[in-house]
Amino acid sequence: MSLTKISKLVCFVLVVCSIIGIPIIIYIDKLMEAYHILNLNNDRFFFTVWFLRICGVIGEYVVFTLLKIFRTISKGNPFVKSNEFDLKVIAIVSFVYAILFAVKAYFYCTAVTIGIIILSLGMSVCAYVFSQLFKQSVQYKEESDFLI
Repeated sequence: MSLTKISKLVCFVLVVCSIIGIPIIIYIDKLMEAYHILNLNNDRFFFTVWFLRICGVIGEYVVFTLLKIFRTISKGNPFVKSNEFDLKVIAIVSFVYAILFAVKAYFYCTAVTIGIIILSLGMSVCAYVFSQLFKQSVQYKEESDFLI
């Protein structure tokens, strides 16, 4: 079973974001300095750089996991335990992401920070619900395969 055009587009966008994201994570301090986002003498510079790097690594992990799920879908068998596990991990990672941004909001709160917290919590809930849906689907599929 092949992916639809929209699924292929989503996979392409995920791959491009991943490819662009890796050098940005590595050189975030140079980029921030070059575009005068924060200067090196600012007290928050070190915190912000490492915070963004940690969040970038988490984001890259989620992207790679989503690509892995798309790969199993393209093979025609999406209801496997690995997808259930991956969705549960995405739910946990998204919750950790929300916690990280809540800690950041304690020190330096912006409207974007609050928005990211809300989106991360929403993503966490959605991923957990989908993991439970996949869990039930895997059980029904195994029962069906057993009966045949």
